[in-house]
Amino acid sequence: MGTSRNATELAGKFSAYALAFGNANRSAVQAATQVYKDRLLDNARRDTGGDLRLSRWRRRFGASGTGVSPKLGAGYEVFGTLNAKSVLRPRPYGIWALLEGGAAPHVIKPFRYARGRRKGEGNSALKFPNGDFAASVSHPGTNALNTFSDATRIAEPGAKRVFAEAHRRGLLEVFK
Repeated sequence: MGTSRNATELAGKFSAYALAFGNANRSAVQAATQVYKDRLLDNARRDTGGDLRLSRWRRRFGASGTGVSPKLGAGYEVFGTLNAKSVLRPRPYGIWALLEGGAAPHVIKPFRYARGRRKGEGNSALKFPNGDFAASVSHPGTNALNTFSDATRIAEPGAKRVFAEAHRRGLLEVFK
């Protein structure tokens, strides 16, 4: 389109930009959300020792029979165009909630299995790796690491920059 020679051409460019604005806004929101997601996973790597797994969540919470704790991840969805919005969802939520808010001191009691499952295993005591048993264990709790809130705070300037750049590119496409 180049330089506008008259007001009619300029008005046509503004009209084209108005039509393209929705798509530019959606891609800007998507790019900004990706910045938040990347920072969130970087913080999770820092707080989990790099492998995105909590090492002590193996037995009950790991994949069936593997003895491996679930891997932390995140995904997002973008909705709309002109008034685009996105939702960033950490997965699995329970582990993220523990990293964010910690856990208060609590008593751990043996897990009771449903009728017919794991017959022959003692359900009245907790078994430790060294072979010892306990009727219950007093857990001291864990500190909050604020993994999610720190990530959003740190990523905000970069997300704003990426958002503005995506809109700038959309404007340049129309006015070139």
